[in-house]
Amino acid sequence: MRRQTRLALGGVLTGTVLLGAGTTLATFTDQAEVGATAGAASLTLQVTPSTSGGPLQVRAQDAGGAALQVTATGEVAGHLRLSLPGTACADLPDVVLTVTGLPAAAGTPAPTLCELTRGPVDLGLLAPAASGTPLTLRVSRGPTAAQSRAALGWMGDLTFELVQDPVRTGGLSDAQTVRVHLVVPGGGNGR
Repeated sequence: MRRQTRLALGGVLTGTVLLGAGTTLATFTDQAEVGATAGAASLTLQVTPSTSGGPLQVRAQDAGGAALQVTATGEVAGHLRLSLPGTACADLPDVVLTVTGLPAAAGTPAPTLCELTRGPVDLGLLAPAASGTPLTLRVSRGPTAAQSRAALGWMGDLTFELVQDPVRTGGLSDAQTVRVHLVVPGGGNGR
C-alpha cells in the first residue's frame, strides 16, 4: 500500500471513530494512471506506367518489357501483389505475365492471366521509399498456347495491391488498377 493511501485510510478511520459509523467523511481511490499514445501507421501505393494517355503496352517482341514505377509511402513495408479480379478465366488468352524488379520469396513471379483471376500473386516486399522502384512486365505464350501460331492479345485492368501482412486480414493496404494491353504476335515471334 502506498504511503499516501495509508495516511488517507488512517484519516478516514479516525473520522469514523469520532463521528460515528453512519457518517461519510471522505471518498478516495487508490488508482495509478498511466497515459500512452500510439502513432498511426500508414501505407500508400502509387503505380506509374512509363507511358501516359492510354493503356500500358506490354508486347512479347519488346525485349526490355514494359516499365512501371511503383512507390510505397508510409511507415511500414508491404507485400506487392498482382491480381485480375472480376474476370472469367475462360475469357482470357493463355499468356504468362512475368514481373521483375522486386526480391520475391519464391523466385520471379510468372503467373498466367487465369491464375491472376483466382487470387493475388505475391510479387515481393516493397519498402517505403521517396523514389519509385522500377518494375518490368513481360508477356509470353502460356503452356497451352505454346504450340499455336495465332496472335494473342488482351486489354484489361490489372490490380496492384500493397498489403502490410498478406496472411492476416485487417492490416493496412492500398490498391491501384492499371489498364494494360498485352500482345503476343502470331508466327514464331511470341515464344
